[in-house]
Amino acid sequence: MASSSTDIANLALVKLGSAQIAALTDTGKSAVALAAIYDSVRDAELRGNIWKFAMTRTTLPAEAEAPEFGYGQKFTIPADCLRLVVVGNAFWIDNLSDYRSAGNAPFEIDGANILTDLGAPLPIRYVKRDTDVGGYDALFVQALACRLAMEVAEALTQSPQKRQLAAQEYMVALKQARRVNAIERAPETAGDDSWVMSRL
Repeated sequence: MASSSTDIANLALVKLGSAQIAALTDTGKSAVALAAIYDSVRDAELRGNIWKFAMTRTTLPAEAEAPEFGYGQKFTIPADCLRLVVVGNAFWIDNLSDYRSAGNAPFEIDGANILTDLGAPLPIRYVKRDTDVGGYDALFVQALACRLAMEVAEALTQSPQKRQLAAQEYMVALKQARRVNAIERAPETAGDDSWVMSRL
């Protein structure tokens, strides 16, 4: 199990056949390349799935100023929120959001705010920006390391073939991590979107 971001970076370097580093703050080429992308790649991988280890919940107070129209309450999304999953009892269904319009959905994301008619305090569940590497699932660590290897492969090895191999390994690792994550998560039923209901 990785205990630091440097451990994950070194796992990526091992996959490329490159020398390991002592820390991401080193001044060598490998450390500089990985440090430049580590945070953004980690956040993208966390946002990409509803990872159990990165889930958290909280309640939000309403903002003093209500939205100008559409909904009665406005709540500020937490700064560490990478992916909103549940608002009140409603699931956020990304791929159906285009079919929703203000007023017929239980809530709407508007910039850094949640707009809704639900009352305060507003319970939410979300995937957080989790920097505690020690709490990462082992399969997520593999997927993240593969993604890092893919991103820096050409810069460090000048080999498109190594990047392609890293990309293939990444897809396999991500699929496995997602499958196990889904199996271990209790089944949850998303509320039907109004567009879905209109098709019934």
